[in-house]
Amino acid sequence: MATINFAAREITPKIVYFGASGAGCNTNVERLWSLLKGKKKSPLHRFGPKEPQERSWYFDVVPLRDPPVEGFQLCWRIYSLPGGIEDSAHREEVISGVDAVVFVADARPDRNQANIDHMLQLEALLTRIGLELSVMPVVLQVNHTDAPDARPTEEVTFDLNPYSFPVVDAIAKEGSGVEQTHHEIAAAVLARVRDTLAGEDAITLTAVHSDPISDADVIQHHLENIQSRSQATPQSTVDEVHDSDTDLDEVPSVEIPFQPRDFVGSHPIRVLGSSIEGGRVRIVLEMERMGGGASRRLIVVLANRPPDTPPMPRASPVAAPPETEVQDRVFDYLPDQDEIDRMEAQGDDLPGVWYGVLGVAGGIVIGLLSAYLVGILI
Repeated sequence: MATINFAAREITPKIVYFGASGAGCNTNVERLWSLLKGKKKSPLHRFGPKEPQERSWYFDVVPLRDPPVEGFQLCWRIYSLPGGIEDSAHREEVISGVDAVVFVADARPDRNQANIDHMLQLEALLTRIGLELSVMPVVLQVNHTDAPDARPTEEVTFDLNPYSFPVVDAIAKEGSGVEQTHHEIAAAVLARVRDTLAGEDAITLTAVHSDPISDADVIQHHLENIQSRSQATPQSTVDEVHDSDTDLDEVPSVEIPFQPRDFVGSHPIRVLGSSIEGGRVRIVLEMERMGGGASRRLIVVLANRPPDTPPMPRASPVAAPPETEVQDRVFDYLPDQDEIDRMEAQGDDLPGVWYGVLGVAGGIVIGLLSAYLVGILI
């Protein structure tokens, strides 16, 4: 969470170098401190657990080459968080408020699983403070590329780079790739700071109106926070699988179908990690395409919340009309008796007696005409 100080006209983003033990997080910060030229630069500090564990390194710098942003100069706060530090309070204190991450991967062949484990740890740490790795500014540095049996960069990053982060090869102990890594991550953060100042919701800027605190005060503040975090009762966020059927009642399993649009044609082959955050279960899966190709990482989040409304009652089915008896279709054209009676009641025709009179008269006329014609003929 970057700070924008209106009194000092400074914006202070926070960058954390994260990686497995021995990958070169501390070496990167130490070499970067010696290489960067700045308008002002603090001494290099170390703080954290006592030996033999590793410790975090820290310094801040206002570089010479970074241009002002809307009249504010950038003051970078650089931290290392090596994997050898197991104190959860220290890890959470260093990662809190982070604006960007440099993940330092080890190119040596026996460090592949350590790289993967620490990438998953990074995701879990970010999720715990409400951040998503997929949308964070991240640079993936592949260190120890000078090792005799160093793996190719593409092989090192195969399982570490599902979000297409920029990749930099480095030999940190010699300073190779160290400045390039910093410039890559600084450019990504700088773009997001500009977007935020332009009104876009890119990152969170905390506004202050005071003189900037000294680097010694920053370290003291961290140590106090670590102590208070250590004294607080930690809440476990990792879900343990219960293999024993004696401690929990057996219940039916719940099947939840899912098929993300971007993963159509893929199927899960491995569970990379899982955690519980509040009422949400977070599962990291490795997905493999049906037709082959590179595997991809998918994060499935199960929200444990009851339905907001009761289920809608089902509508009763519409009753089918009763079947009618099939009649002989030959006589369907004949009118019913009711229709005949109704036609007779209308009284449109002459009475029946007149039909008889007309018939007799017609017969007489026909007879006379017939006799006349016969007489003529004879």
